[in-house]
Amino acid sequence: MRLLAVSTLGIAASLGATACAATAPALDSTEIAQGRWAVLAVILPGCPACEEALGWVGEVYQDFPQIGFLLLSPWESEEIWAASAELGLPSLVDEGGRMGAALGVRRAPTVVFLLDGEPVGLLPWPFGKGELERRLGELASAPRQGPGALLGTRVSLPEVQTFAGEPLRIQQPGEALVLFFFNPECPPCWRALEGLAALEEIKVVVVVLAPQGVGESERGRLAETGLLVVLGGAPDLAKTLGVRVTPTYMILDGEGVVRGVHEGQADPEVLRRAVEALRSEGLEGHDGS
Repeated sequence: MRLLAVSTLGIAASLGATACAATAPALDSTEIAQGRWAVLAVILPGCPACEEALGWVGEVYQDFPQIGFLLLSPWESEEIWAASAELGLPSLVDEGGRMGAALGVRRAPTVVFLLDGEPVGLLPWPFGKGELERRLGELASAPRQGPGALLGTRVSLPEVQTFAGEPLRIQQPGEALVLFFFNPECPPCWRALEGLAALEEIKVVVVVLAPQGVGESERGRLAETGLLVVLGGAPDLAKTLGVRVTPTYMILDGEGVVRGVHEGQADPEVLRRAVEALRSEGLEGHDGS
């Protein structure tokens, strides 16, 4: 289950891959930046080995519910759409082969194993069904990295300070919130603020990570958002939560359980839907089990 599919950092989005239409399952191309994914790069029609590998994936993918599977093809074809629809797996058209090249694909078929958007292994042809299953098992048990490792766990947030230096406890009992880790030298961070300010249903806290300091004009721009902004103690908070990049978004429910994580620029609409999903479950808490 993808707890939060919030991103434009996703490899597919950044490299120009597009989701296939037809009756194949829909995919927000940015979802592959989160969690565990096995990407099968194939060429159809005209590649018997690709057809064989696709058949193995069709036989084993249901044994690995913790892994998302994606079919990747350098061009559109009825065969890809049909395979995607038949197996119930999403597919992407990798225009110009840029995504495949970035992932290290040199021949088809190749399986690329992704963990939170980072390639952690390649399985190029030739390989067998047994080897595929073994590698999928390794991916399924691989520990998450960064803030994603905290999904489903309850966290304790250290005390921070406002711009004025006043001590602040970010979260109150029963209060859900979005933590947004922000760097004033990060253009996507500034672009994200407008969408965050529109999230009236949930408390948003902007955590400023500013190694070079924050100028008066930047303070003014942040104040204009109307969001709660914290500065003092921000590095310790980021370290506690394993934050590695800006922007990073984390959604916590009313019991302090991390319900969603995204590293990189986020689609405001997808973020809004994630918040609404949390509200529908009740903001007052989640048992984290």
